Amino acid sequence: MELFFSVLIGLAGVVAIWYPLIRGRSAAGPGVRETALDLMELERKRDLTYSAIKEIDFDHEMSKLSGEDYRQLRRRYEEEAVAILEEIDRIKGEEAGRPGKPAIPLCPGCGLQVRAGDSFCSNCGLKLSSLCPGCGKEVKEKSKFCGHCGHALARA
Repeated sequence: MELFFSVLIGLAGVVAIWYPLIRGRSAAGPGVRETALDLMELERKRDLTYSAIKEIDFDHEMSKLSGEDYRQLRRRYEEEAVAILEEIDRIKGEEAGRPGKPAIPLCPGCGLQVRAGDSFCSNCGLKLSSLCPGCGKEVKEKSKFCGHCGHALARA
């Protein structure tokens, strides 16, 4: 009888460990960590795509690319950038729609994610004191609460 219960507990442990791996990530939906990693990867791809567009613009200006090659490459990179931006918007929309989870605060100057309470953007240096730490939206300087999410604002 003890052997039966030991085997049963062992099987339950194996199932508990292997079930999430077998069913895959899409069955339960991505977790917060996976979503943040996906967002970071998409933002990296966005930046690389923007760099590629700038590079082909420069190459075209320097007569290194023919007009037809330039148009084809530019169109392809623009389509890729649009797809990436749409995916970023979809993920951010899902994040904002989660109950109890505020939207990710973003710098209005460069779009980089900022931490709640930061005074300046670490990427572009824009002053962020007029952003709500809860939702990242702009708030009036003397407001006590955010008009978008109701978050209490600490004012000195």
